[in-house]
Amino acid sequence: PVTPTLMAPGAPGVAVSLVTKTGLTIAVTAPTDDGGSTITGYAYTVSRGTTVVKSGSIEPGTPVAVTGLSANVTYTVSVTATNAIGTSDDTTKTVTTLK
Repeated sequence: PVTPTLMAPGAPGVAVSLVTKTGLTIAVTAPTDDGGSTITGYAYTVSRGTTVVKSGSIEPGTPVAVTGLSANVTYTVSVTATNAIGTSDDTTKTVTTLK
């Protein structure tokens, strides 16, 4: 029999909503390819330039509200999925908080 090749999962989906002056909400969706191994977790980061200002874990179906951001600033939201083999490429969205 042929043994399947296991690999890191594909990149998850990410949506950013409810953008305000000082916050936003992040939602993640499972990737279409789990790499042949069950996904064990998802992580997000919110960055301003090269500086990570917020990070944590996130689960599909459970959006995360991120607060304490600065008004009228562009942030990059990145999400990854991890399985026993490794971590996916990140999926990113760029968003600017309200003035």
